[in-house]
Amino acid sequence: MRFQCSNCLSIVAIDDSESGQAVACGNCSQVIVVPMARTAPGAVISDFVIEKELGKGGLATVYLAHQISLDRSVALKILHQQYADDAEFIIDFIREARAAAQLNHPNIVQAHAVGEENGIHFFAMEYVQGTTLKNVLAHSGRLVVDRALMICREIATALDFAWKNKMQKKYF
Repeated sequence: MRFQCSNCLSIVAIDDSESGQAVACGNCSQVIVVPMARTAPGAVISDFVIEKELGKGGLATVYLAHQISLDRSVALKILHQQYADDAEFIIDFIREARAAAQLNHPNIVQAHAVGEENGIHFFAMEYVQGTTLKNVLAHSGRLVVDRALMICREIATALDFAWKNKMQKKYF
């Protein structure tokens, strides 16, 4: 397991069996606690330091993470471990990332990276700060017509772009 020292931000590599234990950072000697899981805050996967969980779905969990090399926040989607040994799920996961990477549109989240490290399959994408439409509806009820139309227009524009892009690549 690799994780980031909260004091000096250096990366510390430790045996997985030491989860939850206090260890000294080899760089600054600060005593730090090893994350309890490979996806806990502070854990490092490839080029990404996990900060917090954003949401969980049936196949994956999405985390807010920091991309070390480009010094930016990203949404890091990690395939649930129960699917990590299933080739069909992994192929679909990679296909989703590659499809997203083909699209560059203001209303479509940009893909940054896809990969695997020590059995953890991940897909890094643009982090969009804000709330979800589901949360907006849950907390404010029905939307006024103008706002609903604006949201529908943005979604339709993105879907139109994706459809046309996909069709051009498929047939031309």
